[in-house]
Amino acid sequence: MDVCNLRYEGYSTGCYGQHKAGGVTLQFLCEVTYRNYYAIFNVDITRKRDVGNHKAGSLLPKGRFSVSRRSAFYKFWLSTGLNLPTRLSAFNDYMGKLKAFTFSADIVKGNRLDASSLRSLIAVLNTSNKVQTTAQQLPNNIQAITSNNSVVETPVIVAVKENLTACANNYDISKQVSTNTSNPITPLDETKRVQNQTNEEWLAEYDEYF
Repeated sequence: MDVCNLRYEGYSTGCYGQHKAGGVTLQFLCEVTYRNYYAIFNVDITRKRDVGNHKAGSLLPKGRFSVSRRSAFYKFWLSTGLNLPTRLSAFNDYMGKLKAFTFSADIVKGNRLDASSLRSLIAVLNTSNKVQTTAQQLPNNIQAITSNNSVVETPVIVAVKENLTACANNYDISKQVSTNTSNPITPLDETKRVQNQTNEEWLAEYDEYF
């Protein structure tokens, strides 16, 4: 039976089976059923050589393990596409990177998964993310180029036109005022002036017009 939507939760190391073989247990949580599952890989949890007071063959500190390039765990790690550690005994520093993926695997019995069938869904996730990102970016670019420019430029053009119109109107009004006020004599004053003219003054002014 295959189970999907497995999210990596953590790991532990220990000795398993009758022969107390070293192994690393990966814990998973199914995001659909919320059931816990685990898968065990054979690894080496002993020292290869003497280190200080620790003799070769003694157990490594909790959580530390090493693998060979032919091991199932090494192949599983390669299938995720993650970078390899600088040393094959330093996977413990990289295990947290598995939380970025969703996995699927076959169930052996109960909550135990077949470690050899464990696969990440990274290829599917990457494809979906690329399509989604491209689809989201395209409308944003169009909106930024077309809509935003229209919103910004239109008021500026209108404002310039309004300013030019206002300037022209003000110029015409100013010109009219200047023309109308160039002669300070009002109609009332002109009437009084004519009434107070003598006959000689009136005749002289009449001759100037005709």
